[in-house]
Amino acid sequence: MMYKTKVMCTNSPHLQVDDFLTFIADTKKLYDSSVACFLFGHSIGGLVCVHTVLREPAVCRGMVLSSPALHVQLDFVQRLVCLRLFV
Repeated sequence: MMYKTKVMCTNSPHLQVDDFLTFIADTKKLYDSSVACFLFGHSIGGLVCVHTVLREPAVCRGMVLSSPALHVQLDFVQRLVCLRLFV
């Protein structure tokens, strides 16, 4: 398992994962298979969790979402394009 890490100005490591499903699979290898896997995501992390479970429903037993970013605000130009497409 190799993952890129970034160090912010506080010198605390932050993990950068390119493929969340691979990261989950690698993490599950570290634990007994009888341990239930739950995903937790806050804000954009909640969106990543939902996207992951929609791609691969069997990846976890459940999710805990805290203010997930599921509602995306469209800007004015995008609204105009949508209106032109659907009217």
